[in-house]
Amino acid sequence: MSLTPTRKVLTFAKPGKCALIISFAILPALYLAILISRAAVDVPFKDELYFPNIYASVASGKFLAIHNLIAAHNGHPYLLLKLLMIFTLSNGLPWSWMMYAQVPILLAAFLIANRLLTNNHWSNWIATVALAFAIITPRQWENLYWGMQIAFSLSLLLGLCAFYCLQRYSEKKLSSWLTGALVISLLASVCSAQGFLAFLITLVGLTLVKPSRNHFVALLSCGLAGTALFAASEMLAMRAGAGRFTASAVTYGEHVARMFGNAVANYGRHIGAGVLIGVAVAALAAYCSWIALKRYRQFMFELACIAWGVGLILVVSYARLAIDINQPNAPRYVPLVMPILLGIISILAKTRRHAILAAIMVVVLFGYFQSAASEWHITPYRKANLTALSRQLCFASDDYGKLSVSDLRNLQHFFCSSNRAK
Repeated sequence: MSLTPTRKVLTFAKPGKCALIISFAILPALYLAILISRAAVDVPFKDELYFPNIYASVASGKFLAIHNLIAAHNGHPYLLLKLLMIFTLSNGLPWSWMMYAQVPILLAAFLIANRLLTNNHWSNWIATVALAFAIITPRQWENLYWGMQIAFSLSLLLGLCAFYCLQRYSEKKLSSWLTGALVISLLASVCSAQGFLAFLITLVGLTLVKPSRNHFVALLSCGLAGTALFAASEMLAMRAGAGRFTASAVTYGEHVARMFGNAVANYGRHIGAGVLIGVAVAALAAYCSWIALKRYRQFMFELACIAWGVGLILVVSYARLAIDINQPNAPRYVPLVMPILLGIISILAKTRRHAILAAIMVVVLFGYFQSAASEWHITPYRKANLTALSRQLCFASDDYGKLSVSDLRNLQHFFCSSNRAK
C-alpha cells in the first residue's frame, strides 16, 4: 500500500464536486444557526464584562489606547477580538452577530480542511462527511452563545489557512504561498494564544521545507515581529494567563487524556470512558503522525494540525490546573482539540485506511447527534437564563459583576435599550 498521495489529491475540485462537498456542510451549518437563534441574547457575560476600557472608550467617542488594545487577557492577545468589539459597539450592532458569525467561519474552516481531499476515491467522501460533522458541530455550544468566543473560531480558520499555505509552499516554493502563510499566521497570532501557537508551528514548518535564503530572511523577520508582539501583549496584561502549578502528575495526565477524548465526543461524568477514548485518540494520532513523517512534505498540513492540537492540550491542561480548574471536557475546548481529528482524518483518507476512517466517521457522527439532540432541548433554558442576566444588568443600580458604577452605566448604555430590557 503506497503512502504517497496520488496526484489527484492535489488537484482542484470541479464545480459540481464543490457543490456536493458544500452540501455535506450546509445542513449542520443551518442547524447551528437555528440553535443560536433559540438561545442567543444580546448581553455580555463572563469575560466580556472585563473589558471596561473598551465600553468606556466607545461611550466617550475616543479610540482605545494602543496599550489596552494590545494587552493580553488571561494569556490571550485579543487584538482582533477587541477591534470586533469596538466595531460592534460603535455601529450599534447586536452583540449576537458575533455568535451567528461563527457559523460561516466554521463552514470556511471545513472547506479549507477538505481542500486537499479532492479525488474521487470513496475514502475521501467518507472523510468529507467526517470533517463536516467534526468542525460544524453543536458540541461547542458554549462558544456559540458567547460573543467573544468568535476569537477561537477565527483562530481555527486562520490557523488552518496558514497550514494550507504551508502545504502549498512545501510543494512549489512560490513566494505567494510563503507570503500567505506568514501573513495569515501573523493574524492568527493576534487573535488568541491558540493562534500564536499556530503561528509558531507555521514558522517551524516553513523552516523544515528548506526555503531559499531570501525566503528565510522574510520568515525570520516575520517570526521576530510576531513573537515580539505576543511578548508585548503578555507584558501589558493586567493578570497572567496561568497561576502556580500544583496538580499531581496523575491529575495532569488524566486531564490531558480526557482532552484528547474531547476531540470526538463529550463523555460528561464518565471519567474512565473519557480517559480510555482519549488514550485511543492519542495513540491514533501518534500512528498517523508516524505514517505522515515518512513523507512529511506531502503531509505538512496534517502534521501541523496534529502538532497544534497536541500542543494546545498540553498547554491548556497546565494553565487550567494551575488555577485549580479541572474541566477537560468543557465545550469551549472543542475548537482547540479539533485539529488533531482533522489531521487524523486527512492522513487516513490520503493513505486509504478505510476501516479506521469509517470507524472515525461513526464516532464523529455519534458525538454530533448526541450533542445535537441535547442542545435542542436545552436551548430554551439557556435563553431564559441569558434573558434573566440581561434584565439583571439593565435594572442593576450597583454591585453587578463587581463592576464600578461608571462601568455599569457604560454597559447599560449599550445593552439596555427599551427592547433589550424587556
